[in-house]
Amino acid sequence: MMRFPPAHRRTGGLIRFWLAGLAIAAGLFWIGRTMPAARGLMVPGYWILGALALFFTVRWYRPRRGDRRRGDRRDQ
Repeated sequence: MMRFPPAHRRTGGLIRFWLAGLAIAAGLFWIGRTMPAARGLMVPGYWILGALALFFTVRWYRPRRGDRRRGDRRDQ
């Protein structure tokens, strides 16, 4: 049976990032609701936030190679 690549990784960092992203999105939504004149400026903020979320999710999901892991160790 083939293992799913990120099955043995910790998900805490990814979950914290997604929760922070949702909090920032809620803040942007609140600013857009309280200041209707700034509503048009919120759209690029949503796009940037979505692009960051996609980038960090793909980066977390990408399988690691053994040579990269060896380079990350500080004791050598």
